[in-house]
Amino acid sequence: MVRRFKLQKEVKKVKKVLISVFVLVMAFSLLGATLAGCSSSTKNLSEQSITIGVDTPLTGGASPWGLSEMHGVSLAVEDFNNADSDTAGIIEVFNRQ
Repeated sequence: MVRRFKLQKEVKKVKKVLISVFVLVMAFSLLGATLAGCSSSTKNLSEQSITIGVDTPLTGGASPWGLSEMHGVSLAVEDFNNADSDTAGIIEVFNRQ
């Protein structure tokens, strides 16, 4: 009975250690992700680009809808890129064919 009680105490200690290690790992991961997102960029916003991936069916039975969707996305991106603003011209469209 005494041996079982000691074993239960040891299991509780191990659980506490594992939970502490898990919390520390998560805290450092969060800190690392936060610091990585805070890195300074020397590029202006107008020099950067954002690529939007469009996954539409361009062949087969659903191609009429896929082509219409691709044309709609292209028109929206074209309108956005031609707008008079600081963010104009930074959107690109990628379609895997």
